[in-house]
Amino acid sequence: VWARPSKPVTHGVVAGFAGQCVLRLRARQWWFGVRDKDSKIHEVVASSDVDWNKPAHVAGVFDGTHVRLFVDGIRHGEPVPCSSVVAVNWMATLGAAFDGTDPFSGEISQARFSQVARYVDDFDPPARFTSDKDTLALYLFQEGTGTSLKDESGHMHSGKIVNARW
Repeated sequence: VWARPSKPVTHGVVAGFAGQCVLRLRARQWWFGVRDKDSKIHEVVASSDVDWNKPAHVAGVFDGTHVRLFVDGIRHGEPVPCSSVVAVNWMATLGAAFDGTDPFSGEISQARFSQVARYVDDFDPPARFTSDKDTLALYLFQEGTGTSLKDESGHMHSGKIVNARW
């Protein structure tokens, strides 16, 4: 995702997927966690505080064996081993948890969900996400008004805007 946090929150959800993976702003640091089949959370926490009101490219990556977190293309921490994940559902959430709790305070300008681990080592973040064969959903937030969020991937995973402002 490309996100710009505006203030610290206890557990602000930026993105969640399949009921098992969550990218969040936890107080002053980016955090990514994956829940295994035994409900144990395998997590990586950024090694530095966020830069308030500055857009950041934040990527939570799970490749089936390890959990990784990248901020502006730089990997934070060592890859954390994790396996035996069972997806609860295939729903995604942006800006809060499924039930509306743990809202993120700030702006999300782009989000891409992928079926592969796009990043293993440090990389140059793209200024704009594009869709390819590994994109499950792509949100560019271009609508500006209304209650719908268009999926630009072509997979028709459009979203519903709830309790958020353009």
